[in-house]
Amino acid sequence: MDKSAYKNQFRKHCLKVLQKASKNNAYVKDHAIRTLLYAYIQAQNAQSMMLYLPLKTEVNLYPLILKLRREKKTTLCAFYGR
Repeated sequence: MDKSAYKNQFRKHCLKVLQKASKNNAYVKDHAIRTLLYAYIQAQNAQSMMLYLPLKTEVNLYPLILKLRREKKTTLCAFYGR
């Protein structure tokens, strides 16, 4: 198997595992991560931060972004555009 075919097969396998894992207790995991991240932001006394808009298989940061904006923190969101 050449390197390119191996990388494609490995990527498909990883995506399949990630999609399966992201469905199990996703809300609980996301909430725990958002809570830790918010505590870190508060501890650092950050007034501006850059976050990302998540994909379906990533931690949902939308509630955290809304909370920070309500607190008048500067939130910069990275996105992919063409």
